[in-house]
Amino acid sequence: MTSLHDRHIKPLILAGLNGDNWRLKDYESRGGYQQLRRIINDKVAPDAIIAELKASSLRGRGGAGFPTGLKWSFMPRQFPGDKYLVCNSDEGEPGTFKDRDIMRYNPHALIEGMIIGAYTMGIGTGYNYIHGEIWETYARFEEALEEARAAGYLGNKILGSDFNFQLHASPGWGAYICGEETALLESLEGKKGQPRFKPPFVVISISNCMHLLVGVHTSAVKKLLYWSRLKVRKVSHALSHLSQQALVCMASQRRLTTQKHLLLCHSSWPLVGKRI
Repeated sequence: MTSLHDRHIKPLILAGLNGDNWRLKDYESRGGYQQLRRIINDKVAPDAIIAELKASSLRGRGGAGFPTGLKWSFMPRQFPGDKYLVCNSDEGEPGTFKDRDIMRYNPHALIEGMIIGAYTMGIGTGYNYIHGEIWETYARFEEALEEARAAGYLGNKILGSDFNFQLHASPGWGAYICGEETALLESLEGKKGQPRFKPPFVVISISNCMHLLVGVHTSAVKKLLYWSRLKVRKVSHALSHLSQQALVCMASQRRLTTQKHLLLCHSSWPLVGKRI
């Protein structure tokens, strides 16, 4: 966690946050939702937003480093069926914390990023699938959603425009496999969280609906859309550093934790009374 306190890198997404100033009024005092207001008031074209993302070189941090602007461009705006934006907050690896801390310290940054993404891709409904063992973080994100709805940032006719977007939080059940995108969608649909046989693609078509999955850290950076490209790259580098720290913590914890304990803590199966 030292990287969040000016010792290794200068914090950007979590700068000046202490766990108490996460409310809507605090976020707005730091310039929160100003980019969303600018996009809606100036009626910025979705293609212009995608072009800016491509120019910023913003990439996902799920492992593949897929370019965010290219990913958004795959979603057909004129698709006649329902479209969904899904955020993968199922951070289940032992010792990891980057997604959890963004939702804990700066939940409105994630919400604003998802709203901008929905506006750009013409999506009306979104879900944030949150790891089932971080209930306090889940409750805080629900509170942040209520604040955003009350302020007119979510719901119908957002900020007086014709843009409608409903965003919901959905708790997982602690199953590690649900961090895989197709297993996450299965769980979100109320089924057993297992990967599908068909390999995942950036935009997934299911039952005449289109789904696009995004990560917490990438979504939180989208509020930086009108920052300089250098700053966007610095945020991306900072998130990469956090990911490396998480891997170190995870490796350390695995050396000190038995396999049996990991199974008990990170499985959604009913293990009571069963031999492992």
